[in-house]
Amino acid sequence: MRATHAACTLFGDEAVLALLRRAGGATAQLTAAASSVFRVNLGDHGHLSEPMLIIDRNLGTRPLIDLLLDVVSQLYRYHSKLSFREDSVAAGTFAEVRTMTVGFVDLASSTELGSRLSATELAHAITDFNRASFDFATRRGARIVKTIGDEVMFAAVDAAAVAHAALDLVDELGHHDVFDAARAGVATGDVLELEGDCYGPVVNRAARFVAAAPDGGVTVDAATVDALAGRIAAEPLAAVEHREVPWFRLSARAAAPR
Repeated sequence: MRATHAACTLFGDEAVLALLRRAGGATAQLTAAASSVFRVNLGDHGHLSEPMLIIDRNLGTRPLIDLLLDVVSQLYRYHSKLSFREDSVAAGTFAEVRTMTVGFVDLASSTELGSRLSATELAHAITDFNRASFDFATRRGARIVKTIGDEVMFAAVDAAAVAHAALDLVDELGHHDVFDAARAGVATGDVLELEGDCYGPVVNRAARFVAAAPDGGVTVDAATVDALAGRIAAEPLAAVEHREVPWFRLSARAAAPR
């Protein structure tokens, strides 16, 4: 409580409460994931006949909890360094506006996929999707803003980081044993960053693009093509849904090697 009071004195009540809400949500997700790992892999003791073995197994996880907290502390410091920039404009108490690129990658036919797979098979498939999403984002220098079921959202100041991550992921999922295909939509411009999430017309445009994109395609707006400056080839696409918004499809052949 003393620390919260000190933070409120420095940053203001509204900003600190917003930060605590986000910290609580992130911690709840982390805790749910860690608890699931324990229950699935260690929680079922039906095959153990010795009570002491059960006790030992449960006690043995306690040091791992402390280790996890140490890892989270180190990760926080690492990402704090990566997120510090001076190219933003303040928007209210705890939001910023920054010129950046955002993109969505969406699994095709995910509803049908869920109906024909068992829960275990679907869990393995979604794990593959999440692993590939985070791997390619990290490799290319983009940030995973959030995952929404069968969709992932990237963001970065460098348009090429998001474009390459989207190309990589769409290509990977197109060759997956379970998934049929994926598609992506990418847009560039002024984005409102609030509590770690992204908002505004640029985000909405990327979402419309991914919804209209062909399977296996990575579609981008004109601002993204300009920001790429020829680093990835793009071809114009015909307007859809009576919207005269120029959009383009990136060529995977022009992507940088992994």
